[in-house]
Amino acid sequence: SKEICKKNRISILAIGPILHRFKSAFIYAALGGDKIGKRPVDFHIKGLQEMGAKVELDGDLYNISVDENGLQGAHIILPFPSVMTTENLIIAATLAKGRTIIENAAIEPEITELVKMLQKMGADIMIDANRTYVIQGVKSLKGCELRIMPDRNQAVSFACAALATGGNVLLEKMPHDPLYSFLNFIQRMGA
Repeated sequence: SKEICKKNRISILAIGPILHRFKSAFIYAALGGDKIGKRPVDFHIKGLQEMGAKVELDGDLYNISVDENGLQGAHIILPFPSVMTTENLIIAATLAKGRTIIENAAIEPEITELVKMLQKMGADIMIDANRTYVIQGVKSLKGCELRIMPDRNQAVSFACAALATGGNVLLEKMPHDPLYSFLNFIQRMGA
C-alpha cells in the first residue's frame, strides 16, 4: 500500500522477484525511509529497464512489467555506487536469463552477506575487481539457513555514544571485519 511504501524503502527490493513470478509489479515513486536527503529510485528503475523491464510512471505510481521472456542479463554501469540499487539488481539478476554485469557497484559488508546468502540458495555470483559483480542467471533458487550479521551502524552508534560520554560499552559477538575503517579512524583521533 501507499502508506507502507511511505514508511520504508524495502518494498523496492521485491520488484525483481515479483517480476520473475508474476511478470508485473508496481511501486510508489515516493518511498520513505531514513531522512538522509533525497533518495530517488531512478538508479533502480534504469537498471531494471536495462534488464528488459518496461516502466511507466502513472502519477506517483511506477507500473513495471516484463514480456514472456522475463528479465534478461545486462551490462549495467551505475552512476553512483548505491547500496540498495546494487542489492536490488543483484537480486533481480539471480533469476534473469543470461549474464548480468554490474559495474561501479556498492561493496558494503551487507552486500557481501546478501551475495553469500544468494549463493547458498543456488545463485551464481562472482565478485570481481573494481566494484563489479558478475551474475549468471539460474533457473531457480532454494531455501537456506544463515545467521544475520550484526548491524555495524548500530555498533558504531553505540561506540560513538560511549566516546562522547566517556562511558564504556561492550558489544559482544560483533566481528571486527565490518568495523576496520571506523576503528582505524577513531584510533587516529585518540580513542
